Amino acid sequence: MRFRVGLPREHLKPNGEPVWQGLAVAGFEDVPALELEWMPERFRTAPAALLQRYDAIIASSNRYAPESFLGVERLVLIARFGVGHDGIDLEAATRAGVLVTITKGAADRPVAEGALTLMLALGHQVRNKDRLLRLGRWEERHEWTGVELRDRTIGVIGFGGVGRELVRLLQPFGAARLLVCDPYVDEFPEGVEPAPLEALLRESDFVSVHCPLTPETQGLIGERQLALMKPTAFLINTARGPIVDQEALARALRERRIRGAALDVFREEPIAPHDPLIALDNVILTPHAIAVTEELYRDYQQVAAAQVVCVSRGQLPPHVVNPEVIGSPLLQAKLERLRGD
Repeated sequence: MRFRVGLPREHLKPNGEPVWQGLAVAGFEDVPALELEWMPERFRTAPAALLQRYDAIIASSNRYAPESFLGVERLVLIARFGVGHDGIDLEAATRAGVLVTITKGAADRPVAEGALTLMLALGHQVRNKDRLLRLGRWEERHEWTGVELRDRTIGVIGFGGVGRELVRLLQPFGAARLLVCDPYVDEFPEGVEPAPLEALLRESDFVSVHCPLTPETQGLIGERQLALMKPTAFLINTARGPIVDQEALARALRERRIRGAALDVFREEPIAPHDPLIALDNVILTPHAIAVTEELYRDYQQVAAAQVVCVSRGQLPPHVVNPEVIGSPLLQAKLERLRGD
């Protein structure tokens, strides 16, 4: 039986073409033993019957719940495009002898650049100036005076790969201070000031969220935290929606208790069409796609393809996020089969 790889149908355009031409190709050119297949259906939660078709799956943002793994014996690997794996039940995957990997590092630059794009768009009032022009209200343009990053205090919550890259990209803009909150980091580069969360929120003109979603960070920015922010401050979230209390943020924006926000991620995705945020003129909303670039797909594909090829040869891939599975007799039996032991 050939090693079959399931590819997410979400990566196909309506006309059937991949959203990036290298998907399902790059990294697999010299591995003829692989059978690549676009999954026959789209799904929110993966059905077990579908998982049973494959040895490996390249995963998008779909959910892999405990019931997704019931009776699944063939699957060896779920290679997740991205670093967030909160949609995959790792305990269930481990019980089923399934490795789960992420494309660590591949999203650092595009997410950081996306966050910087939103920061600049907020500061320069791009959304409202675009709206004025489209409505024929040219003469009102001076009523929407923006602010630059120069001489401002910028706060970054989370100092992993994306947070570090954002700080690097911010260097030429001449910010007065760069504050970073991350209790798990001991050393910071020159020019970066570590700060507790409350101080960062009180003092920053721009706050950008880059921490992972964990039980500790769920609801990290709520009513009390938003109340600490300056009325002239902006909040940017490109990490995970549940880190910010969406209802509390909508109230703060509606009551002009902060100047604006930009969100690429939401508590529920897609966002509900009548969500209060959609009616507000001081928030920029993007559909969890601010970092989607040709370069992002290229780098995701490169890392995930290498992980798939590695497992197809019975070897352990890099960036496993459920390392407990490595000692599983179920997994070891699958790898031995693939090695031909």
